[in-house]
Amino acid sequence: MHSVSKIRVSGAAAVRRAAATAAAASRPASVRAAAVRVAAVPVSSSSSLRALHTARAVASPSPSAAAGSRAGAKFDNPYANARAPNAAELKILASTVPVLAQHGLTLTTRFYQKMFNKYPQLKNIFNAAHFATGMQPKALAEAVYAYAANIENLGALGPAVAHMANKHASLSILPEHYPLVGSNLLETLDELLTEAGFARKTIDDIIAAWTVAYAQLANILITTEEELYCAAESAPGGWRGWRKFEVTERVEETAPGSNVGPIVSFTLKPKDGGAVPAYLPGQYTTVLATLPPGMGGTTGGESMTQPRQYSLSKAADNKSFRITVKREDPLPSAVSTTATKAQCPFSGGKAAHGSLAGVVSSWVHSNLSVGSEVQLAPPFGEFVLKEGKNPVVLLAAGVGITPLVPMLETAAANGRRVSLLYATHSSNKHPLRSWFAGCRASGAKVSAAASSVMADAPAATIQGAGRGDVTLKVWYEAPEISTDVLGVTHDYTGRIELDKLSDKDRQQLLALDAKPDFYVCGPPQFMQAQLAQLRKLGVPESNLHAEVFGAGGCK
Repeated sequence: MHSVSKIRVSGAAAVRRAAATAAAASRPASVRAAAVRVAAVPVSSSSSLRALHTARAVASPSPSAAAGSRAGAKFDNPYANARAPNAAELKILASTVPVLAQHGLTLTTRFYQKMFNKYPQLKNIFNAAHFATGMQPKALAEAVYAYAANIENLGALGPAVAHMANKHASLSILPEHYPLVGSNLLETLDELLTEAGFARKTIDDIIAAWTVAYAQLANILITTEEELYCAAESAPGGWRGWRKFEVTERVEETAPGSNVGPIVSFTLKPKDGGAVPAYLPGQYTTVLATLPPGMGGTTGGESMTQPRQYSLSKAADNKSFRITVKREDPLPSAVSTTATKAQCPFSGGKAAHGSLAGVVSSWVHSNLSVGSEVQLAPPFGEFVLKEGKNPVVLLAAGVGITPLVPMLETAAANGRRVSLLYATHSSNKHPLRSWFAGCRASGAKVSAAASSVMADAPAATIQGAGRGDVTLKVWYEAPEISTDVLGVTHDYTGRIELDKLSDKDRQQLLALDAKPDFYVCGPPQFMQAQLAQLRKLGVPESNLHAEVFGAGGCK
C-alpha cells in the first residue's frame, strides 16, 4: 500500500480549471470565455454510485443518438452529484496503480470486447482502425493509469482532460454514454480481480473506490464537453452534433502518377447555405462516413458509420472548410494481424485485418466529388496557434503539414516571423503543391528547391502571406533519381536533423534567441525525434506544441 496524504477539496476543481484553460484556448476569441465556466461547477457528495452505473446502462437511450444533432436538448449529467474519493478510497486507488501499470492493457482490451458485445451500436462512434492496431486499448490503459497515478494531483491532468474532451466533442459523445462505459469497465475489473484470486471483500472495496473515482472523472469530462458543445453551438455559424455539407471543390494535391498515398483536398460548404464558424488554426473537423456492408469490418449485411477527424487545412474565412486527406493503404499483414479477435471487436470473429486501416480515407477518396454530401462536426481541438508576436517555427512531415498550413497563413497575416521546415519522401509524393506555389507567388522566402518542385502547380494566393517574414525549407528522404536534384528540387537530403544545420541556417530557421513557439506534426517517430532535438537545443517545454494523428500521444 502507498501512503496517502490528506485529499485537497480543490482537487477536482483544479483539473477543471486546467482543462477549462486549455479548452478556452482552443476556441475563437468570441467564445473562449464560455469554457472557463467549467471551473465553477461544484463537486458534491453522492451515494450508490455503483448502482447508478447499472441503472443508467439499462435506461440509457440508444448510443446511435450521437449521430443526430442535439441543438436545444436538455443537458442531463448523470454524474452531477459525484464526489471526490475520501482518504480511505484514495489509499485503495493508490494500491491499484502498480497493477494498472502491469495489466492495464488486459483490462481495457477485455473491457472493449465486453462493451461492444452488449452495445454494438457504439462501434459507430469508435475508430475501427485504432482497434486493428491496438492503439485504442493502449491509449485507454495509459489514461486510466495516469488518472490513478495523479488522483491526488488532478490539476496535472488538465491538458489531458482538455484533449479527451475535444476528441469526445468531435465524436458527439453524450452524457448517457458514460454509464455504459463505467458499468462495463468496472465489471471487467471485477472479473480480472476474481480470476487473479483476490478475496471478495478486497474486490468489493476496490470496485467501490473506482466507482467513486470514475464518477468524478466522468463528471469532469461531461461538464467540460458540454461547455465545448455550447461554445460551438453559440458561435456565429456554429452548430451542435452533425451538419450536412456539400463538396464544392476537389483538388488532387500530389503529383500526377504518385503511386503511394494520394492526397486530395476537399472544399466543403453547408448544404443549408449558412455560414461556418471561425476556428483557430490547427483545429479539425470530423467526417461521418457511412460504410457499406462488408467494408471496415461490417457484418451481417449492415452498414456502419465511422467518424474520422481531419485537420482544417486553410485559415478560417466563415464561408467554407477545407480538409486535405491522404488515402492510407492497408497495413502490412504482419502488423494488421497482431490484433486478435479479443483485441479487435470490429473483426467479425476473425483476426483484425489491414483493410480496417485506411477504410475511411479510401471511402472519402472514392465517394466524395463535387456535389457530394457529407456530415461534419464543428471544429474542435487544442493544438492551435498561440497568440503573440514572437516567431513561429513549424516542423512537419508528410500529411502532417495540414494543420500547420492555417498556422502559417494566420501568423504571416499578423506580421509574425515564420519558418516552415517540411520533410517528405520525394517530389513525386509532395502534397499541397498548389499551396506551396501560392506561398511563392505571395512573396514568401521559398527556397529555390521548393519553388522549383512547385513550378507546375497553380499559384493560389494564400491568405495574408507576404505580410510576415516567411521562410520555407524542404527535405527529401528518398529523392527520385530521375527528377530530384539537391538544391533544385529540395534543400536537404534525408531527414530533418536540427543539430546538423549550419549555424547560419539554425539562426535563420529557428531564431532561438527570439524565443519562438515550435509546432510539430507528423508521424510519431518524426515528432519524437524533433521534440528530442528541440529539447537538446534548450527549447522550454512551454514553447513546444505537438499533434499526433491517432489515439495515442507523443512525448
